Amino acid sequence: MSTPTASAVTIPPPGAYRLDPASSTISFKTRAMFGLLPVKGTFNVTAGTLVVADEVSASTLTATAGANSFNTGNDKRDHHVTSQDFLHADAHPDLTYQSTSVTESAGRWVLHGDLVARGTAAPLDLTVVSAETRGNTVTVEATGSVDRYAHRITRGKGMAGRRLQLTVTAVATRD
Repeated sequence: MSTPTASAVTIPPPGAYRLDPASSTISFKTRAMFGLLPVKGTFNVTAGTLVVADEVSASTLTATAGANSFNTGNDKRDHHVTSQDFLHADAHPDLTYQSTSVTESAGRWVLHGDLVARGTAAPLDLTVVSAETRGNTVTVEATGSVDRYAHRITRGKGMAGRRLQLTVTAVATRD
C-alpha cells in the first residue's frame, strides 16, 4: 500500500454530510487456520454522519454497520462469526465508530476514535487514503486495523485471525 499524500486528499467544504449506506462499504482482510488461509469479506454500513469543520482537526465521523451483515461468502463461517461465539449479533446488532480527533502529519490525515463491537469500545485509527468532492457528495477512503481481542472477542484463537485490515469507503452527501 502506498503512503497517502496530501495531493490524494481534497478536504471537502465545511458542513454536515450524511453517509449513503447503499454506496458506502466496509471491507476487510484477515487470515484463518493459523495464518494459512486468507479471508476477505464485508460489512454493510447502515448510517453515519461526517461533519467537516472550518478547522479540519475539529471534524468528526460517526458510522454504524450491522453485525449481522458480516459476509465472507461462506454461510457456515458467517453464521459462526455472527453467533455468540464472536460478534453475538443478536445481543449487539450494531458496530459503531465515533471519531474523537483528527490529526495531520506530512500530508496524512488520521481519524482517531473508538470502535464498539460486542458492546466493548477499543481505539481505532483510520488513515485517510483519499478524499474527493463532487458537488455536494464526498467520497473518502480510509484504512485501519482492528484487534478483535481488544473487544473481548477471543474465541477461535489460531482458527480465526486476530486482526482485521479494514478499508472503509464512505460516500456522503451534504445535508
